[in-house]
Amino acid sequence: MEASARIAKNTTYLTVASIIQKIISFGYFAIVAKTLGDAQLGKYTFALAFSSIFIIFMDFGLGPLLTREGAKDESKLEGFLQEMLSVKFVLMAASLVFMIASIHVADAVFERVDSTDVLLVYIGSVIIIFDTLTFSLFSIFRAVRRLFWEALAIIIYQSTILGVGLFFLYNNFPLPYILGALLAGSVVQFIYLYIIFRLKAHLHFRFKWSWKTTRRILALSAPFAIAGIIFRLNGSVDSIMLKIMAGDSYAGWYGLSFKLVFALTVFPGAFATSYFPAVSTYFKNAKHKLHEAFESGFVYMCILSFPIVAGVAILGDDIILTVWDEAWTASIQALWILIIAVPFIFANYPVGNFLNAVDKQKLNTVNMFIALAVNIVLNSILIPHYTFIGAAIAVVASSIVLVLLGIPWVYRIAPFQIGYLTKKISIIAFAASIMAFVLFFIQHTYPLLISILIGILIYGAALYLLNGITNNDLSSLKKAILRKGSS
Repeated sequence: MEASARIAKNTTYLTVASIIQKIISFGYFAIVAKTLGDAQLGKYTFALAFSSIFIIFMDFGLGPLLTREGAKDESKLEGFLQEMLSVKFVLMAASLVFMIASIHVADAVFERVDSTDVLLVYIGSVIIIFDTLTFSLFSIFRAVRRLFWEALAIIIYQSTILGVGLFFLYNNFPLPYILGALLAGSVVQFIYLYIIFRLKAHLHFRFKWSWKTTRRILALSAPFAIAGIIFRLNGSVDSIMLKIMAGDSYAGWYGLSFKLVFALTVFPGAFATSYFPAVSTYFKNAKHKLHEAFESGFVYMCILSFPIVAGVAILGDDIILTVWDEAWTASIQALWILIIAVPFIFANYPVGNFLNAVDKQKLNTVNMFIALAVNIVLNSILIPHYTFIGAAIAVVASSIVLVLLGIPWVYRIAPFQIGYLTKKISIIAFAASIMAFVLFFIQHTYPLLISILIGILIYGAALYLLNGITNNDLSSLKKAILRKGSS
């Protein structure tokens, strides 16, 4: 009971912190976009996307490995920490050199990469140094199951960015200072966590390096690293290719819509926090219930994602023009296309986490790699002709491919009821269509927030009246998530 209570508390801490972080982050990004304009936002998003790739090489899966090994035996945590940080410092140095060399090569080869981009990437390199060190501290607290400090650090980080960033924006500081606000957040977060680490963990670091240890650690961390690299590239490659092949303004228009869509993943992300251990326990103790867990999770994702698609299809232009202004009209087209990917992005949380939970993580990584390849190939073909619209189409296609690759394997492992899911999806889609129909006629009658609230109420009522969600569904979801597979 004590362990279950701790898991519940940790899940709550991170879920609440993640939601607060997403809200602050999106609000701040909205102000940044409106203040900077499309071209400067393109440079801002390019620098972050480019830098973010190299943080995976700096960590190379060592964070999850430290958490896993430390959780197995806390008495050996200090030894694991010393070995892995020693390896990480070498990886950080190598990644930093390669990152700086890469941006200078890009500056020399691509005419749309200039000295300002190089400076911003330099700032980004300092940011990811602090971030990867912070992630190591996160890993330690996760190993000892003390996630309150991580949750508080997330809020401190985002609040610092908001405060420093607003000061720079409203005093008309140049673009490097705006990116510097993220650096301020990373530094403050690291200092805070390091102080907590010194006070609470009572662990000490001593540089320990040997080729034998390094090879062993990198072999263990490689599966985590490969999955992380693929995931990071999937979220960054379109912005980088768009910047290089089309220019800053197109990257800015696309970046705004992309941020708006992917801010919504806080909901399936919070769900996955509990879904993954639930499926893992079912797989070990009650395989006959695996299909119920998947069905509940899949239906839940449909319930969340379908009204988002319907709502944005009707109100997408109002959202862009209300939150920003006419200068961002071009982003509406990208938003309407990207929103099509949302049901598939949401659906991949139960699909991908299911495969990882039943020891098919290698298969899931291969599926992610195929989806990434589709994304890169389509971007290469479409961006030269359709710019940011092509990038949005590539995201939709790769999201669909990823789900289609995973679903047959889920069915092979836990044959789910196709008829049941088809019925549920049809009802949910019809309820979302009713909401869209009403919103179409009232969209210019009420303020945007009122229209959104009306849409939510109509969707909820339609879903309930159509038996799209019943007490049995809620009970099944509760068992799958909260009881974690007890037979």
